[in-house]
Amino acid sequence: VLMLVAAIVFFVSSAIAGFLGFGNGIVCISVLALTHGVTEAAGLTNFASLTSCTTLLYILRRHVDWKSAGLLLTTGLVGVLVGVQVLANVDGSLMKGGLGVIVIGICLFNLRGGPRTSGELGTPWALFAGFSAGALQGALNTGGPPIVAYLYSRPITPEAAKATTQVVFIAMGLLRLASSVDEGLIDAEL
Repeated sequence: VLMLVAAIVFFVSSAIAGFLGFGNGIVCISVLALTHGVTEAAGLTNFASLTSCTTLLYILRRHVDWKSAGLLLTTGLVGVLVGVQVLANVDGSLMKGGLGVIVIGICLFNLRGGPRTSGELGTPWALFAGFSAGALQGALNTGGPPIVAYLYSRPITPEAAKATTQVVFIAMGLLRLASSVDEGLIDAEL
């Protein structure tokens, strides 16, 4: 039954991500954390997100903004390592509470209209967004909001924003996967 729930969640979250270019992780982890432990839910979400992102990137591969992806990953990969350490060392109930705060924060952010800027966000914001996204991605696979806020402030097409988001998510997801295996958070049973 739990695997059926996971399969349905993966399908729905992938459909959302295919349409928006993001959202897979936050949907998966939010639902799976209710039926699985946070660590297991984060691992399952990692696999689902990598599959969804790779598929979407293949479709949008010609639209990647490599400069933005590089800026976000400069600090984002460090953030992933920090986030995995948080997941490995913080109590699961505290992580669920943190996830709840993140979900409520994202909802409030979107209710106020999402990212609003009076101009393009520069390099310092990209580095901050990258680290924040990496830490959220490493801990709970919810790194989308900082990346989306940064990319949608840039003068790039929606296709470029979606494609670039996938590149960042794949790089962070692969590092998260390797780090989680190294920390014993993901094993052969998962």
